[in-house]
Amino acid sequence: MSMTRLLCVVLLASASFTIASPALAQSERTHRVALLIGNWDYNMNRKFDNEPSDPFVSDLSNPCRDIERLRPLLEHNRFKIHEYCNSDRAAFERNIDEFSNSTKKLPKGSIVFVYYAGHGIQYLGQAFALPVLIRFDRNTIEQKQTKERLKFFKDNANSIARLLERLNDDDNIALVVALDNCRNSPFGEDSEERVDDEAVYNNAVSIRTRPNTLIQYATTAGDRAGDSSIDNPENSPYAEVLSQEIAKGGDIGDIMSRVDVEIYKRYNSGKLDAYTETNTGPAFSALKHSPDRAFDPFTGLKPSMPAMTAVAVAPSQAAKPAPAASITVVPTARSATPPSTSSASASRHKILVRNIYDGTSLDIIWCEGPGEEERFRYASWIATDIARRAREFEIGRIQIKPLSQLKNEHGRYNVYRNLMRYDIEYPDERKVLRRIAAAYPQSHFLLQRGIGVGGRPLQNYVSAFICERFADNNLAADEPKQ
Repeated sequence: MSMTRLLCVVLLASASFTIASPALAQSERTHRVALLIGNWDYNMNRKFDNEPSDPFVSDLSNPCRDIERLRPLLEHNRFKIHEYCNSDRAAFERNIDEFSNSTKKLPKGSIVFVYYAGHGIQYLGQAFALPVLIRFDRNTIEQKQTKERLKFFKDNANSIARLLERLNDDDNIALVVALDNCRNSPFGEDSEERVDDEAVYNNAVSIRTRPNTLIQYATTAGDRAGDSSIDNPENSPYAEVLSQEIAKGGDIGDIMSRVDVEIYKRYNSGKLDAYTETNTGPAFSALKHSPDRAFDPFTGLKPSMPAMTAVAVAPSQAAKPAPAASITVVPTARSATPPSTSSASASRHKILVRNIYDGTSLDIIWCEGPGEEERFRYASWIATDIARRAREFEIGRIQIKPLSQLKNEHGRYNVYRNLMRYDIEYPDERKVLRRIAAAYPQSHFLLQRGIGVGGRPLQNYVSAFICERFADNNLAADEPKQ
């Protein structure tokens, strides 16, 4: 069995990683900075110990190796790197403060990348990175009351929420936060936290996503993440996938979406015990593709575990995209009438694709404006294909509808990427969307916590936005071919 990390945090930040050509060099006015922190030698005896030495937590194999794997990718893409290995609590705080100061006056369009790998915990809804030399007397701590335990972590560990608060929150600077960590409580299944409803709820709470931020957790709440695997003992599974996807280049949102899909494939095949959770802030989803903030492909990455080639929920290679004209309007469950036209300009109304309420209702919303014909065509195809596989995805009623350019740009939407929204109060909705996103990787869907309808959570209702600039990234060309 592979060793696991109590907490391992990756914070990436970028507005766009679209594959660049030499003619699309990064603007000199923008900056790229990266903070890489890894903790592995927890008793600081300068050697790896297979067993923990009380009162210290166990050593880890790979946090600083993960940094070494990521560094050449970042250097290739012109990042100024701040790197630290084995930081105690005070050093960790100093490093964050120094890095934070370097990001405060970054110009519009800059990229910030922060990676932390090491032990950590999530307790009462708060996440902590465990610094080296932390004295973790489990027997004594387990005898304390809940508030005393929480105070122990606040006083002796490093708060992830506080780390995020110190980074630049300018809506024009994209911050991607990827947490490669276990998100479980350090206390046993029989402890009082497991029977305290409030504590159980809090342990499932994710860190608040700031507007300019994309947060990606390597695992779901309450689960653990691996430090290594049988296939690759030199890196964590998450760091391996993350580095592979960054090496391919592309928009940062697309990169993180691809990480989601690849981790889900490994989970679905039984190679991992959990899959990623990604939450996207509204300012990040409003960032448009920008060639001058592009990530170049990197060919020098050392190969490791081969990518998974199939997932149970993936669409068949033989799947044929139905042209928009064949989208089915379903007035009732028994009758079907094709729409009069496949043109986006003639379809500025709701189209009911499936009218059976036997699962979660799905609205697929396509954005009007430049490139709308491609977006409408893609929304029509994916709605039809999901309807064909509705029981597989546990989807019920499906409809597609337009989002006007005026409402998108001047209303409360401001979406320029492909998103899927769910209500945080209903975690099963996120599971449904995770399966769909993995089945249609060419969509590059990012997940975002929604607010239901009219600002109120609505159970068994989710939405997907098709708002990418298809003409820019050729996403439509990735549809399954006939």
